[in-house]
Amino acid sequence: NLVRKVFNCRHLIGLAIERSLGNKLPRYETNFASSLRHLALYGSEIVEDPMKILENLPNLRELQLLMNSFMGKEMDCHNMGFPSLTDLSFKGLHSLEK
Repeated sequence: NLVRKVFNCRHLIGLAIERSLGNKLPRYETNFASSLRHLALYGSEIVEDPMKILENLPNLRELQLLMNSFMGKEMDCHNMGFPSLTDLSFKGLHSLEK
């Protein structure tokens, strides 16, 4: 899967995905985009809470979840998650309640 290969690039700094990823973000090895600083998801149609994976990205500074990137009702972030995050944007997540 091309998306899996891209996310496993150790030197990836920024990534925008504008396509369906299915019900959830794929599970990755521990090197999952460890250098990723900027991530934007658009139209990804993820149903399972993506924060379980995304909050563990040590260098992620900017996260944008845009138009139908998340189709679930609830997302949960832990207090120790997102150690480097400075900008979080939600737009067009019509199913999100909590």
